[in-house]
Amino acid sequence: MGRPSSDARSRDKPSRSFSHDKNDKSFARGPRTSISQHLKPASPPKTNPWTTRRSSTAISPDWPSITPDFASISNPRIRDDAGPPKKEEATKQDPDNSCSAGDQGLHATPTPEKAQKQSAPRAGQSLWLRPFGADVFVRVGSRIFEVHRSIIEPQSTFFQQNLPPRECSNVHDPIDMQLESHPEAVANTLRFMYTKTLDLCEYDRQNPRDLIHVPRSVLLYMAAMDLGVEAMKTEILQVLRRTAGDLALYYQAKLLARTMDQQEVMDGTLHLHNALEAAYASEHREDVLPLRLALCQLLDTMIPFLIQYPANIALFSSSVWKTYAAEISVDLLAARNLKTQTAADWEKRHDNEGKESRSEKVTSPCIESADCPFVG
Repeated sequence: MGRPSSDARSRDKPSRSFSHDKNDKSFARGPRTSISQHLKPASPPKTNPWTTRRSSTAISPDWPSITPDFASISNPRIRDDAGPPKKEEATKQDPDNSCSAGDQGLHATPTPEKAQKQSAPRAGQSLWLRPFGADVFVRVGSRIFEVHRSIIEPQSTFFQQNLPPRECSNVHDPIDMQLESHPEAVANTLRFMYTKTLDLCEYDRQNPRDLIHVPRSVLLYMAAMDLGVEAMKTEILQVLRRTAGDLALYYQAKLLARTMDQQEVMDGTLHLHNALEAAYASEHREDVLPLRLALCQLLDTMIPFLIQYPANIALFSSSVWKTYAAEISVDLLAARNLKTQTAADWEKRHDNEGKESRSEKVTSPCIESADCPFVG
């Protein structure tokens, strides 16, 4: 006998009768509804769930908004010339000098020709350091320079005359050329055709006491003359003429300040001696004449300061001076005449420009016009 529960309910569950008759529909359940009918399609995720999102505070405020130019940072020469960074301009504009943003963008955007000229040395520097696609191998001694025909041929008359015709040479095979010259001279000449720079000819313009770049410039001029690179010859002549002007200002300032030392003058005597020897010993007298005139201009600048010290008499008693004294004297007079003629031409041109400007100011539009009313 079962034990009654505390609430007087029976513990026995009501029995269920199951029918095994398939046709008996008394216990048949109603039709099941599909779960998929109650579900809605999910919207696509707005962010990628498999990647972590960086918070906005992870980037510091001083993060550069423009990608820096790592090519100019890695180049020490460009980095030195860059100068201090410019300060940010004020957000407020001056009402007197205000202009539209469109006009500023129009003037700030460089022309395609100017942009191409600015990017050419950088592209040449990259090709010189990594000569991808080089089709000419220049062998000088134990060194091999991989260069591009499309770059060296337009700038060098030597390569124009000695490279085989394009239709005769195989496009896929590089051209080998053997040169009998100094490897460093050829290297700097080829590098100039790529970068338009001469690192060996650079000097301190504020303190042009060391003239080691003068004999180097002479040797590089010889190399440019052998390879027929006219642009490099012109650049070297400009460096020598600029040196003469800077040296004259430097010596005059030292002399006026009474701080000029004998050693300052003797430092450049040996380099000038070597430069004169290399220039006047060349067999190509006509080709080297502009170089000789540039050196004589430098000599003419130094002579008033050289003769003050007896120790500098070694230059005038050397074998170079004894051998080429007559030619140096002729070139020295020619350099002086050329300098005087250049100054006279500049003064004449300056006077003509002044007369034209004064005539434009005097001329009245009423004189040129027939309809000008009579004033009286």
